[in-house]
Amino acid sequence: PPSTGASARPTWSSVVTVARSHVLLGAAVFILGVDFPAFARRLAKTERSGFSLMDTGVGLFVALAAASSPEAKGAPSSGGVQNVARTAKGSVALVLLGLSRVIAVKSLDYQSPISEYGVHWNFFFTLAFTKVTASVVYAILPARLDWLVGSILSVGYEAVLQSTQLNAFLDNGNRDGLVAANKEGLASLAGFLALYLIVVALSRRLLYGARSCIRDWVAMVFETGAVALVGLALTYVVHSDVAPVSRRLANLPYCLWTISLFLVTIVCFVLLQIADVLLCQDGMQVDFSQLQVLHKAKDAAGESQEPNLLWNSINFNAMPMFLLVNLLTGLVNIVLRPRTTGTLSAVLVLVVYISVAAFTTVFLYSRKMKLKLPFT
Repeated sequence: PPSTGASARPTWSSVVTVARSHVLLGAAVFILGVDFPAFARRLAKTERSGFSLMDTGVGLFVALAAASSPEAKGAPSSGGVQNVARTAKGSVALVLLGLSRVIAVKSLDYQSPISEYGVHWNFFFTLAFTKVTASVVYAILPARLDWLVGSILSVGYEAVLQSTQLNAFLDNGNRDGLVAANKEGLASLAGFLALYLIVVALSRRLLYGARSCIRDWVAMVFETGAVALVGLALTYVVHSDVAPVSRRLANLPYCLWTISLFLVTIVCFVLLQIADVLLCQDGMQVDFSQLQVLHKAKDAAGESQEPNLLWNSINFNAMPMFLLVNLLTGLVNIVLRPRTTGTLSAVLVLVVYISVAAFTTVFLYSRKMKLKLPFT
């Protein structure tokens, strides 16, 4: 197929866009699905350490936020203080969502394991803190050092866990005081910040390079796959000989595992897009900088159909959709009491729930209605 000839360094990545949409849709299914008895418990979040599908959620969200950041795209700095202020302003919405979740959980007596983040802390606070703190790091240090800072932080945090009483403090049942009440969420911030910085560095090197042909993308697959394999090998060694993987602590093996899974995910989506390009009809244009076929398919009536409509719709209103599924999850828990729901009813509820979320996002996207949260 003919190329558009684009070979400049891209300012966005269609692969990251599709990956983020898949992760968000998967998270939407699991945050409600886990409340039903029919849900396989081996997929639920681990209590203290170990591997499970839902343990990947927060790590992949942080990784995808890092991969979408200006620093990952190699954007020139617009000024350290201004960048911190802009990031802080953009994170206010996350803080408000976090506060809203705290209020909702307490007022509705919603089941929320305190061993996950603590009594008051939650995912929204973690993501907001990580993004703002990372912007401070980039305001102080050159972006080219982010991989080094992230590596030192992750290894140093693990050393502190292993050589001090911090691990014992995190494992005991003491919840006296605000810090102790939220100790898991606060302690894990070091690990998530390290994860963010390392993924930014890897994304800048692996995802946003200038590419002008299939050969360039195949080389990217091999390079990214090699890094992922090294990460998985290191995960196995550290998990076996140093400390078990713990999402709750965001420790070194968890960071290595998440980085590896993120890279494997990217490789899978790149391979799918390579197949899409190779199988496209003659005469269709291909943007090799994004590895995208530039066409719109026709339906039976001859109307244009946008490929990847659902994924583009989710990405277009990503945070509002995540807020919507959280609200729907709370509503279902209030009205239906999922813990006593049978398998068939659970499946029907999940189908209706995810259909409402999907149709809403597609409708908004088709009308180009981008919802903005406060301060964003």
